[in-house]
Amino acid sequence: MKRVYLDRTAHSGAVGVIVPDAQIIPVGTTIYYMPIALKSEEYDNFADKYGIHFIFADDIPEIDFYTVPHIDIFATDGKGGFLGTVGNTSDLESDSPICFISKEKICYLLFENGSEFLEKVENWQKQMKLYEGIKFYNNRTDAEEELEFIN
Repeated sequence: MKRVYLDRTAHSGAVGVIVPDAQIIPVGTTIYYMPIALKSEEYDNFADKYGIHFIFADDIPEIDFYTVPHIDIFATDGKGGFLGTVGNTSDLESDSPICFISKEKICYLLFENGSEFLEKVENWQKQMKLYEGIKFYNNRTDAEEELEFIN
């Protein structure tokens, strides 16, 4: 089956696309951030306890890579690494895997889904398994040299 790629950085929210006889792969790196009004002591305590800093609108990190498949980053580790949801918009109630991207752009699978993340977060750094299913590019233009995108 033919694979075609849908840039999620260009299309936020729900997107419906049908391409006969093709598998559509969502790609790109996006950031899920929360409104500043949701900042609370609970999030600060979570960061202090687990080293996971959820992203808020007043402190959105710069991303210098483009991923295949899509990763939606929802937190940082405070040391240059990122936590994100693979293949879907971040939602800790979804069945999408949670990954960690090191500052060296090495991807690790942390948890099979958001529920597991919430249950086992205290040991998240010990959960890392190399995840070779993610390919890094500098940007979409570089990815387009190898992949067929849906326009």
